[in-house]
Amino acid sequence: MRRVTHHRKQNFEGEELLIVTVWEPGIKKEQLKKDNRYSKAHEVLIFNGKYYEFKEKRA
Repeated sequence: MRRVTHHRKQNFEGEELLIVTVWEPGIKKEQLKKDNRYSKAHEVLIFNGKYYEFKEKRA
């Protein structure tokens, strides 16, 4: 399983950017919160043996 985080940022020209980070396999959510203070939303990629499947956070 790999965790995915994202947050938005503005560049110098005022354009909005979406920063997506795919973390190394096996990182714990607690460690991720320490390392990445910008993202509050955490989704996951689940490996099924052939490919990764994206699991969105349910609201």
